[in-house]
Amino acid sequence: MNSSYKYFVLYDGYCLFCGRARKLIQYLDWLHRIKAINLYDNGQMAAYNIVAPQQEELVQKLHLIEKSGKIYTGFYACRKIGTLLPLLLPFTLLLYIPGVPYFGEKIYAYIARERK
Repeated sequence: MNSSYKYFVLYDGYCLFCGRARKLIQYLDWLHRIKAINLYDNGQMAAYNIVAPQQEELVQKLHLIEKSGKIYTGFYACRKIGTLLPLLLPFTLLLYIPGVPYFGEKIYAYIARERK
């Protein structure tokens, strides 16, 4: 992946909720570390040499891919994105409290099901 971006967030370009989340991430990414890519845009994924899971899996959960190839999904992708956005960092640290991920995964799963 030859670019200045260190993280790539793959979002569902047909989902209004996902599109709004993408805009918010881009607005709050003051350090320009995250590149948002529509998961249906194979050309952009190829341009950044992104090896992503199957599209069926991508549609179900948000995916954040590090330049190194490490993949975060769902709640964990949201939590990692929060650590990359300076304004959200203080709130995101609360998501690391033991027990919070259990409920975070449940809430994320509900939102993912109801987003369309």
